[in-house]
Amino acid sequence: MAQFSRELLTFYSYRTCPFCHRAAIALKEAKVPYEKVEINLKQRPEWYKRDINPSNKVPAFRLPESGRNGGEIIVESLIAAEYVADLKPESKLMPVDALERAKVRFFIESSSRIVTQFNQVLKGKPENRRAEWEKGVDVLRELNMLMEKQSSAGPYFLGKDFSMADLVLIPMLDRLELIGSFFDFKLDSSDPTISRVIEWSKACRSRESYKETVATREEMVEHYEPLISKE
Repeated sequence: MAQFSRELLTFYSYRTCPFCHRAAIALKEAKVPYEKVEINLKQRPEWYKRDINPSNKVPAFRLPESGRNGGEIIVESLIAAEYVADLKPESKLMPVDALERAKVRFFIESSSRIVTQFNQVLKGKPENRRAEWEKGVDVLRELNMLMEKQSSAGPYFLGKDFSMADLVLIPMLDRLELIGSFFDFKLDSSDPTISRVIEWSKACRSRESYKETVATREEMVEHYEPLISKE
């Protein structure tokens, strides 16, 4: 039988999942009370696929029974995070202005390639790892230009307001840097073409919503190191 809270939003999560981290940051930023149910991705409970998410992926939200939409399910990290932003507009996770919202969505779309690159570094052929890492850095250079164009002062994509653009990317940058460290690849903090990204990442990582929800390095190493391609 599915585990859920009747009074609070139920957040189905996995500690080291970057997509879950997105949703967790959104919930914390918007101050939405929730109960977390940890789903073991190595041994998913049968009820999760049957009752919560047919795709068997995390994160997912189950809305509280007491609300107008009691028991409804929301899946996929971007959809879940934007639901939170719409539920709590005072959080400013999404701007009110239509053009600014479009810019946030474009930045999110542009940043999605980081996921491809950290997976290629992790699971691709060993002889291609350095090239795949450099492709990831090239994506960061493009994002750096978008950040500079939007707000050169920062510290966040929109400037002073932390938004969906920030919470979507920071967990992915964490993984790119972590996986790069397995092979002694690291970002050059003195590289002016990614300087805005470097300062942005420091600002994101200093937020309480990030610090309260991020997995430890030890937890992430335990999760990702066994996935390294040996071919």
